[in-house]
Amino acid sequence: MPESEPERICPRCGRPYNYLEVRHTKSGDYLYAHHYIRINGKRVARKCYLGPRNGYKYGTGAPFGAQLPRQREGFKSYLDRMRNAAWAAINTATTLEDIGRLALTLGEIERAVGRRLQLLAAAEEARRRTPPPQRGAAGPG
Repeated sequence: MPESEPERICPRCGRPYNYLEVRHTKSGDYLYAHHYIRINGKRVARKCYLGPRNGYKYGTGAPFGAQLPRQREGFKSYLDRMRNAAWAAINTATTLEDIGRLALTLGEIERAVGRRLQLLAAAEEARRRTPPPQRGAAGPG
């Protein structure tokens, strides 16, 4: 039995999309996710602009259109947007070069997460080993 393809999720709106359109212009290729939805029994096409096919050529500030939130719920939402963007990249890769770039990028992210995990584990271990300060103890006098 063949393994089913993961559902393609739009990184812009979070809904499943039916297909991707690539629009070719003089300034580059641009991606659109097409959604078919039912409104009053009629099939209606909606599309979301996903950006240039090969990424922007300049710095755009915070990734995914938002600053990294500090609250836990905001962080979970941020990770969901990252996951959706990664699936969009996987689903839009059309050449071996695209897949190679994606693999390198995901490898860099995996290594950075591993380094961060080691730092956080070391900090947690240091906190456990440090005794809490004693209250009421007289200092050197």
